[in-house]
Amino acid sequence: MSVISSIYEKMNEDHCQLIDENSEHINNMLDYAISELVNIARENDIYLVDDGYLCATYEEIFHCLKHRSQKRKKYNQ
Repeated sequence: MSVISSIYEKMNEDHCQLIDENSEHINNMLDYAISELVNIARENDIYLVDDGYLCATYEEIFHCLKHRSQKRKKYNQ
């Protein structure tokens, strides 16, 4: 189990390899994961937060994840 001290650290090498080996499935996996997060938000009142805003819809969660990815990329440059 890997330990992450910051969500903005570089991605674990094992995780990168796993993603690279399964790149053909990434779009479907992301769609499924976002849909599940929408259901979790709806059913359990557990949300991702993006700049103080609760993300509950597919589009909001997508943009939240995109913003976090952009921050991670900027942090690692």
